[in-house]
Amino acid sequence: MSHLDLTRDDEANINVHYINNIPPEVFKYILSHLPHYNDLLVCKLVCKYWYDCVISTLETRARKFKTCLRSSNIEWYRYYPLDVPHISARYSHSCCLHSNLMYIFGGCNSGKTTFNDLWTFDLSQRQWIRPLASGNYPPPKACCSLVAFKDKLILFGGWTHSSSNRIHDSWKLFNHVHEFNTKTEKWSLIEAMSDCPPLAGHNACIYGNEMIVFGGLQSMENAPYNYLPSNDIYVFNILSHNWRKVETIGIKPPSRYGHSQFIINDHLVILGGSAGPKKPLSDFWILDLRNEPWTWHQVEVVNNESTEQPIIGTNPVCKVDDLLVCLSRNVNAKNPPSLNDANFFKKILERHRGKPCGSINKPRYRLQPQPSQLERRKIMSSGVLDMNNETIKAANNNRRTVNDSSNNIQGRGIKPIKLSTQKSHFSPNMHDALFLYNLDISQIISHKKVSWLQQENSIPGPQQLHLYSLVVGDSEIIMFGGIRIENGVANSTVSNSIYIVTAQKTVI
Repeated sequence: MSHLDLTRDDEANINVHYINNIPPEVFKYILSHLPHYNDLLVCKLVCKYWYDCVISTLETRARKFKTCLRSSNIEWYRYYPLDVPHISARYSHSCCLHSNLMYIFGGCNSGKTTFNDLWTFDLSQRQWIRPLASGNYPPPKACCSLVAFKDKLILFGGWTHSSSNRIHDSWKLFNHVHEFNTKTEKWSLIEAMSDCPPLAGHNACIYGNEMIVFGGLQSMENAPYNYLPSNDIYVFNILSHNWRKVETIGIKPPSRYGHSQFIINDHLVILGGSAGPKKPLSDFWILDLRNEPWTWHQVEVVNNESTEQPIIGTNPVCKVDDLLVCLSRNVNAKNPPSLNDANFFKKILERHRGKPCGSINKPRYRLQPQPSQLERRKIMSSGVLDMNNETIKAANNNRRTVNDSSNNIQGRGIKPIKLSTQKSHFSPNMHDALFLYNLDISQIISHKKVSWLQQENSIPGPQQLHLYSLVVGDSEIIMFGGIRIENGVANSTVSNSIYIVTAQKTVI
């Protein structure tokens, strides 16, 4: 090879650019714009250099998100469904995060109709997915708890509203424990070895191989509206399927429902909730789980005079590292609508006063859906105006045939329903919006103290909603559903949009 050929090869190599030759700061900035979750994590598999850059990008993103939460340098985005059919608008649903999927179960609409459908929102693709679930479906209900345990979801409790239509069940509280396998997408009813009272509006979290349930509403025959809030603790062993009621020492928190709870360093943290109509709570309690008997401690809230303290009540709270984040109305707003001031639950209970409530313990057969609207029309058009038990049984048998065949849907190659969403900014009304508030919990275990952080630049979020869900993803907070309260009255405005809070983007 001549000297001239070598010179040409060197010049050609000089003009070739490789992505690994990009400065690390620029390469990490490019990675930070990749879609969250799967797309970014796949980049770790390319080589050692890419792996280190992805890990550094994730750590930087988490630090930036926490810093932006403290300084309110955040951005709101709305994702609303485009395709039809789409997920029904709902509130009082159950929600939990598993892998890169947000699971939504049940809830109810403005007509108090409860659901038992299961949806997932793919956080990496930003699309809704309706899994082809099979097995022993839970009954339609709202205000139940849903927690993730390994590759399974544990659903417990809840209630269903009554209906003026006689073919529907009367209002009930449930103590069923259902399990959903995220790999096989199959529901199963767990036959518990012992019982727990029917509960709704409670909260649950995983501690080891157990599910800790606190608070909620219990049915009481002699109580006003036939139920009372509770401050009892029940523990369900997921492996042995045993319930036990835990006796604690120390001053117990007031009875409540609609609260939030977390596990932090072998401690159960309880905050917010409602003790009844017009009784919102914003207190904090921790339960030491390290030694038996478990011990309650009340947490002191330390604030500066200039710091605004929101009313937590039934607003859900999520945890971001050493911060607790909640959405609430502007505390300086005049005469704001409130779920507790609206006597929302009180009106529901007055509607059901005197009606039977309770649970269906250990049903022998799979719970079947009620006859569809089309089936009821066919029955009514046949001249049967008064539907007797035999007619209802025949309609249910038809539905049973359809549902039993759903167990083989996946075997026939039918794919789950996937629905796309549209991303958009929105212009909230400053006087009618939810604002983000942060609570510093770095000293909650060591000193039994927490403090609300002062909001420097309050960024308004979506309009005021109640009974929505709030979960933490990868450096983002996801809000879904909820019902609108106006002048103390629940109207027909129910949401099926997703709102996502992220850190403000930077440009280099």
